Amino acid sequence: MVVCKFNINVDKSYLMRVILYMKKSIYTLLLAVGIFTNSYSSGLTFYKNDPGDTVWTASTDSIILNKAFYLFAVFNQEGNIREFLQQDKVLEGIADQKIKEAGREINNCNDVSCYASLLKWTPHEIYLIGNELVNMADQNATFRDRLVHVLEENGGYINYEKYGYAGMIRAAWYDCALGTNYILNVYIKGMKPIYALIDSISFAPNDPHFKHLIYESFHSTLRQLKGGHDLFFALPIRMALLALRLNGRNEVARYEPMKAGMNALPYAMIKHTQWAHYRYSAILIPGEGPERVGVSLNPVGAFRCRLAAKRFKKGLAPFIITSGGHVHPYKTPFSEAVEMKKYLVDSLHIPASAVIIEPHARHTTTNIRNTCRIIIHFGIPIQKPVLIVTDTAQNNYISSIDERNRVELGYLPYAHLRRIGPNETVFFPVQACMQENPFDPLDP
Repeated sequence: MVVCKFNINVDKSYLMRVILYMKKSIYTLLLAVGIFTNSYSSGLTFYKNDPGDTVWTASTDSIILNKAFYLFAVFNQEGNIREFLQQDKVLEGIADQKIKEAGREINNCNDVSCYASLLKWTPHEIYLIGNELVNMADQNATFRDRLVHVLEENGGYINYEKYGYAGMIRAAWYDCALGTNYILNVYIKGMKPIYALIDSISFAPNDPHFKHLIYESFHSTLRQLKGGHDLFFALPIRMALLALRLNGRNEVARYEPMKAGMNALPYAMIKHTQWAHYRYSAILIPGEGPERVGVSLNPVGAFRCRLAAKRFKKGLAPFIITSGGHVHPYKTPFSEAVEMKKYLVDSLHIPASAVIIEPHARHTTTNIRNTCRIIIHFGIPIQKPVLIVTDTAQNNYISSIDERNRVELGYLPYAHLRRIGPNETVFFPVQACMQENPFDPLDP
């Protein structure tokens, strides 16, 4: 067993989240007071090969890094920070050793699981790199101050700020390293993810075509990295991004930028809104994905829209937020949020300028979290409550969702959540919702 320790107090909820996503792992990592995981089950869920339904553009990788691996994005994009990292001999040595070992062993691999093992960060590497990043921050005030400023300004690690700069940097690195490993495990190795019916790999076990694609891409990436101009984390994250691309899993990058497209009109209306005239800042409709292929809108989702439209027409809020991504059935081309907006506008005659889409959420927890993020990003007042309108069954469920949020997200993305009627729950957004989650790469 490898023991990795650092001298900060980590919340129990954070430990629970890491355990949830990294349980059944082939490696063991103890984090602060101790996290350990068990061996992966060999059971796999697989589906017909599907290249995905949205083109992977030149900006897709950048969007994924910014939303799921913001620490890596900062390392890449901030010139001074990047320069300091490139000059660090400890990080260079760890990266060189990993690349050399991969180059020696790649031709000995008989399956994609072996490729994933060569790419993943080991507990020892994670520990050493975490120590070195903190050492750099301790010894270089310019590096430390700029890195901390950029991370805090973004808010993606807001729940780690209480640990001080050393704890925040280390925890952010651990998240990015373990999140990279999670992608490699699920989308190369074929590990069964937490939500297998909607998030699993697109290739059958031992698919020779997929093995060939990974082998060739692995070789190509190793050749590209021999120049020595890339940062220490380049090999694993490049292959993780490639794995998402081969699996057609670019949901996180779709609909960006969020203030454009179907949200352009409502976003433009926000600055003209007289907030004092409304009881709530927005009405949130959580999506309900259809289970049948080819069905764009679940009747339950339509019912929720009708409930919300009645309350909107009473003047309770200036905006409706429809929330739900490309979730059910597996790899559906339909976004719950988009289809609900179409129904609200075309069938219920709600102005398009009053309906904001949140097209990424894959669970009830993230319906609320992502709505909080939109409210903050769009400049909607967080001092006003949000009204959730849904069917009675889901409303009852939402009223007791705190524990699921603590386990899956590690925190509560809201405050003062309470059920006020058979179909209504209210809550207040909180800044903690900005914390990113690389363990859910399709909606971090």
